[in-house]
Amino acid sequence: AVDCDDFARLESTHGKDGAAKLLKALGQWLRVRLRGLDVSVRLDGPRFLMMLVDTPLQGGELVCERMRRQLEETAFDGGGKGVRLTITSGVVAFDGQAPPPAGELQNAVRRALERAVAGAAPVPIAAGARR
Repeated sequence: AVDCDDFARLESTHGKDGAAKLLKALGQWLRVRLRGLDVSVRLDGPRFLMMLVDTPLQGGELVCERMRRQLEETAFDGGGKGVRLTITSGVVAFDGQAPPPAGELQNAVRRALERAVAGAAPVPIAAGARR
Protein backbone atom coordinates (compact mmCIF):
# COMPACT_ATOMS: atom_id res chain seq x y z
CA ALA A 1 0.00 0.00 0.00
CA VAL A 2 1.18 3.51 -0.79
CA ASP A 3 0.16 6.69 0.99
CA CYS A 4 0.72 10.15 -0.54
CA ASP A 5 2.34 12.18 2.23
CA ASP A 6 0.95 15.56 3.38
CA PHE A 7 -2.39 15.16 1.61
CA ALA A 8 -4.02 17.81 3.83
CA ARG A 9 -1.34 20.28 2.72
CA LEU A 10 -2.04 19.43 -0.92
CA GLU A 11 -5.73 20.13 -0.43
CA SER A 12 -5.12 23.41 1.38
CA THR A 13 -2.54 24.59 -1.18
CA HIS A 14 -4.15 23.36 -4.41
CA GLY A 15 -7.80 23.00 -3.42
CA LYS A 16 -9.82 19.82 -3.45
CA ASP A 17 -9.94 19.61 -7.27
CA GLY A 18 -6.23 20.38 -7.65
CA ALA A 19 -5.30 17.75 -5.06
CA ALA A 20 -7.55 15.22 -6.81
CA LYS A 21 -5.75 15.90 -10.11
CA LEU A 22 -2.38 15.46 -8.44
CA LEU A 23 -3.49 12.13 -6.93
CA LYS A 24 -4.77 10.98 -10.32
CA ALA A 25 -1.40 11.88 -11.84
CA LEU A 26 0.38 10.02 -9.03
CA GLY A 27 -1.80 6.95 -9.66
CA GLN A 28 -0.84 6.99 -13.34
CA TRP A 29 2.81 7.51 -12.43
CA LEU A 30 2.72 4.46 -10.13
CA ARG A 31 0.92 2.31 -12.68
CA VAL A 32 3.40 2.86 -15.53
CA ARG A 33 6.29 1.81 -13.29
CA LEU A 34 4.85 -1.64 -12.64
CA ARG A 35 5.15 -4.76 -14.74
CA GLY A 36 2.26 -5.64 -17.03
CA LEU A 37 1.00 -8.38 -14.71
CA ASP A 38 0.98 -6.13 -11.62
CA VAL A 39 -1.98 -3.97 -10.60
CA SER A 40 -2.25 -0.53 -9.02
CA VAL A 41 -5.55 0.97 -7.82
CA ARG A 42 -6.53 3.97 -5.77
CA LEU A 43 -8.15 2.94 -2.51
CA ASP A 44 -9.45 6.01 -0.74
CA GLY A 45 -8.17 9.53 -0.20
CA PRO A 46 -4.42 9.53 -0.73
CA ARG A 47 -3.96 5.73 -0.59
CA PHE A 48 -3.14 3.31 -3.37
CA LEU A 49 -2.83 -0.46 -3.44
CA MET A 50 -0.25 -2.17 -5.64
CA MET A 51 -0.43 -5.92 -6.14
CA LEU A 52 2.94 -7.27 -7.24
CA VAL A 53 2.46 -10.78 -8.61
CA ASP A 54 5.04 -13.43 -7.62
CA THR A 55 7.03 -10.90 -5.62
CA PRO A 56 8.39 -11.77 -2.17
CA LEU A 57 8.31 -9.26 0.67
CA GLN A 58 11.86 -8.01 0.09
CA GLY A 59 11.14 -7.55 -3.61
CA GLY A 60 8.06 -5.50 -2.78
CA GLU A 61 10.07 -3.37 -0.38
CA LEU A 62 12.71 -2.78 -3.08
CA VAL A 63 10.06 -1.78 -5.63
CA CYS A 64 8.51 0.69 -3.18
CA GLU A 65 11.88 2.17 -2.20
CA ARG A 66 12.89 2.57 -5.85
CA MET A 67 9.59 4.34 -6.58
CA ARG A 68 10.00 6.59 -3.54
CA ARG A 69 13.46 7.69 -4.74
CA GLN A 70 12.32 8.22 -8.34
CA LEU A 71 9.33 10.22 -7.15
CA GLU A 72 11.63 12.62 -5.32
CA GLU A 73 13.00 13.61 -8.75
CA THR A 74 9.56 14.04 -10.36
CA ALA A 75 7.56 17.25 -10.57
CA PHE A 76 3.82 17.07 -11.25
CA ASP A 77 1.79 19.89 -12.80
CA GLY A 78 0.07 21.77 -10.01
CA GLY A 79 -1.66 24.52 -11.96
CA GLY A 80 1.44 25.71 -13.79
CA LYS A 81 3.80 25.03 -10.91
CA GLY A 82 5.92 21.94 -10.40
CA VAL A 83 4.70 20.02 -7.37
CA ARG A 84 6.85 17.38 -5.68
CA LEU A 85 5.02 14.50 -4.03
CA THR A 86 6.36 11.98 -1.55
CA ILE A 87 5.02 8.58 -0.58
CA THR A 88 5.21 6.16 2.30
CA SER A 89 4.73 2.44 1.65
CA GLY A 90 3.67 -0.52 3.75
CA VAL A 91 4.37 -3.97 2.30
CA VAL A 92 2.50 -7.23 2.93
CA ALA A 93 3.16 -10.58 1.22
CA PHE A 94 1.37 -13.91 1.21
CA ASP A 95 2.39 -17.27 -0.19
CA GLY A 96 -0.20 -17.25 -2.97
CA GLN A 97 -1.33 -20.77 -2.13
CA ALA A 98 -4.18 -19.91 0.19
CA PRO A 99 -4.79 -16.18 0.42
CA PRO A 100 -6.12 -15.02 3.76
CA PRO A 101 -9.73 -13.87 3.90
CA ALA A 102 -10.14 -10.44 2.31
CA GLY A 103 -10.78 -8.79 5.68
CA GLU A 104 -7.54 -10.18 7.15
CA LEU A 105 -5.50 -9.09 4.16
CA GLN A 106 -7.11 -5.64 4.18
CA ASN A 107 -6.37 -5.24 7.90
CA ALA A 108 -2.76 -6.40 7.41
CA VAL A 109 -2.27 -3.86 4.61
CA ARG A 110 -3.82 -1.09 6.72
CA ARG A 111 -1.61 -1.93 9.72
CA ALA A 112 1.53 -2.13 7.57
CA LEU A 113 0.81 1.27 6.07
CA GLU A 114 -0.03 2.85 9.43
CA ARG A 115 3.23 1.53 10.90
CA ALA A 116 5.21 2.75 7.88
CA VAL A 117 3.65 6.23 8.15
CA ALA A 118 4.57 6.24 11.85
CA GLY A 119 8.14 5.17 10.99
CA ALA A 120 7.81 1.84 12.80
CA ALA A 121 9.11 -1.58 11.81
CA PRO A 122 6.95 -3.81 9.57
CA VAL A 123 3.98 -5.41 11.26
CA PRO A 124 3.65 -9.21 11.62
CA ILE A 125 1.10 -10.45 9.10
CA ALA A 126 -2.04 -12.51 9.68
CA ALA A 127 -2.26 -16.25 9.01
CA GLY A 128 -1.89 -17.14 5.35
CA ALA A 129 0.28 -14.11 4.73
CA ARG A 130 4.00 -13.79 5.18
CA ARG A 131 6.43 -11.01 5.97
